[in-house]
Amino acid sequence: MGRTRIPYLTKGWNPVSGCSGNGCKVKKQCWAKTFLTRFPEAHERNSPFNKPAFHPRRLKEPYKWKSKPEVIGVCFIGDLFDKDVVWWGNHYGERIMEIFDVMMNNPQHEYLILTKQVLNMKEWFEEYLMYDPVHSNFWWGVSVTDQDDADRLIPELFEIPGKHWISQEPTLEYVDYEKYMRCQSCGYSRRDMANQGDHYLCDHPTPVLDWLVIGCESGPGRRPMPLESARKTLRQAQDTGTPIFIKQLDMGKHMEKNPENFPPDLRVLQFPYEFQMVPPILKEKTG
Repeated sequence: MGRTRIPYLTKGWNPVSGCSGNGCKVKKQCWAKTFLTRFPEAHERNSPFNKPAFHPRRLKEPYKWKSKPEVIGVCFIGDLFDKDVVWWGNHYGERIMEIFDVMMNNPQHEYLILTKQVLNMKEWFEEYLMYDPVHSNFWWGVSVTDQDDADRLIPELFEIPGKHWISQEPTLEYVDYEKYMRCQSCGYSRRDMANQGDHYLCDHPTPVLDWLVIGCESGPGRRPMPLESARKTLRQAQDTGTPIFIKQLDMGKHMEKNPENFPPDLRVLQFPYEFQMVPPILKEKTG
């Protein structure tokens, strides 16, 4: 493993593959399921996608990436916090801790963690990492498709200390992120915090979203994502200083992945400043 075509990553790391599908609204068009159907060797041969698999031989891969920092997608062809992973072998959370031990021993990388099982993630964090220092290179994320997902998952996500990001893919409707891009106590956005420098005076500071990735649905029978929906989300991100990466767009008759073919105002490929580099394929496009 390691190589990835996901444009905002430099590496894919999959010590867990497969997912039970709990909480997922796009099971029939799941990207990870389609990927593992095409490349069954990445999962367990003759094992269904809805039965997660653990791959011990992949655990040490981040130790090999020593030459430069990487942006690593952790278990993007499964769900690291699926209930069947959390309770593997009736030992709560131990497999997941093996994965995080590797991450903590390789702090030069940025790790993107993504789940639909945010309650499992929060409960595991409280059991295993609550009393550890905040790891600034762990990016805790949830997958959102519509407003219901956002309002159900993001408040729970924000209860985990650290960096928070959203993968809004596939986009099934416009999602209003305003209240998640501003401190709920004082109303400051990331831009306000950077410009004013006095957010420490806020009596009850709350988390704000650190990064947003959006994209349309892909595959046969994909549902539409109006370009105006992407524009509204982009304006909201720009107004609050929230980095946003537009991954792929619905161009009517086809789905477009190449940013050079996006409408000019939607060619936005922003990374958080914490990332020390961007995927090489995008360096020319992001300047």
